[in-house]
Amino acid sequence: MKKHIRFATIDDTEKILSIYEPYIKNTAITFEYDIPSLDEFSTRIKNICKDYPYLVCEIDGKIAGYAYANRAMSRAAFNWNVELSIYIDTNYRGQGIGKSLYSALLKILTHQNIVNVYALVVTPNESSEKLHKYFGFEEVGLHPNTGYKLGNWHNLSYLCKVISNFDNPPKKFISINDLDKNIVESILNECI
Repeated sequence: MKKHIRFATIDDTEKILSIYEPYIKNTAITFEYDIPSLDEFSTRIKNICKDYPYLVCEIDGKIAGYAYANRAMSRAAFNWNVELSIYIDTNYRGQGIGKSLYSALLKILTHQNIVNVYALVVTPNESSEKLHKYFGFEEVGLHPNTGYKLGNWHNLSYLCKVISNFDNPPKKFISINDLDKNIVESILNECI
């Protein structure tokens, strides 16, 4: 089994969406009801890639999962916060893909001068809860019965991991496109 992590491209849109689609249709892991069009999903990827890492993990040349960071809140004072999302193809679960993708994301985000990393996890969701616990995320809030999907109300756990110092003033946020390419490539290679 050959594992490879790389940045997503617009050409990956269809495959990434095919991984996401069963989560929309069959789970409450995402609160999205409708499957986005390819154009809409492509636009989402493009917008995230302007400033943040959007990664795919390939196994033997096939995309087996993806993860990305995106701005967590819109006001200027929140520039040092991101929210992570991760989805693994059901055929590849349990093969360490989530750990590889999160390892790479967290290391890259440190170089971008991000301080707080958040994740919103529908609970219960054992695999996601285990992944976040492994990386040291802590629950900082719970929204009970906040999302209605598939005939039930679901809780949303708000998790946080601090990955940098609370410098005063904070270091300037660095866009993913302005990071040293050699550093990023080294991170992607070491997190396989």
